[in-house]
Amino acid sequence: MRIEQFISEECKMANIELEIHSGIFDLKIMDSLSDNDLHRKIGYWLSQYFEGDTQGVFEEISKINILEQSIVYETFFLLIKSRRELKLLAIRMMKYQLELRSDE
Repeated sequence: MRIEQFISEECKMANIELEIHSGIFDLKIMDSLSDNDLHRKIGYWLSQYFEGDTQGVFEEISKINILEQSIVYETFFLLIKSRRELKLLAIRMMKYQLELRSDE
């Protein structure tokens, strides 16, 4: 998937273009993604995540099948090269999973 496609309005990543330039994302990984529905959703979810809708993103991802969830999270970790952002993502994912378990 070309970088321009990933940050397009369709993927809703245009609103985080500044983050790309500030070194959060690995542009080589982004450029290597195939152009398909799942990768477009990943672009959308990342844009929502960086806008602060972490709960909504994790809830949407939890509704897809487990294999696709694995692909989504693996792609998140491959795309985000900022160590600080990776730590925050991991912490937020853990907190979300722990909240799910505490609701059971």
